[in-house]
Amino acid sequence: MDWLIFELMEGIQAGKHPSESPDALAQARRDVRSDRSPEFDFGPTTEAVPISGDDQIEWAVEYVANRLDATLAELGRAAANLDIIVNGNASKATSTAKQGPQEVMIELADGDGSRKLERNDIVAASTELPGLRKELEAWSAQVRGQV
Repeated sequence: MDWLIFELMEGIQAGKHPSESPDALAQARRDVRSDRSPEFDFGPTTEAVPISGDDQIEWAVEYVANRLDATLAELGRAAANLDIIVNGNASKATSTAKQGPQEVMIELADGDGSRKLERNDIVAASTELPGLRKELEAWSAQVRGQV
């Protein structure tokens, strides 16, 4: 999970970047569709706003939950794609169809060893993620003295 720690540190150091309002984004989409060059009005500054104090904790909690959610979604899609590659189209009659579909396993290997994941592991982790999000939010409130 060191990758997540590095992403957290980089995000906190980079700060919050200003974003366009929904109206400005809608106008930009209309401009692009009509072959006009979109114009963005960023206001007086386009520099990132530093994240400090309790905002760092809130930002980190949200980032971790969203990043884990996205990672699990990517793993789910990878497992589904591998399943299609390994087992092929279910409607085709093949010699392996007599044996039944093979279980797809993803092995994540790095310098610290490896971790094997099956589809059930990914589903279980995705199921537990809302609980982890609630626990992170409770921890955040406790650390910031709101409990």
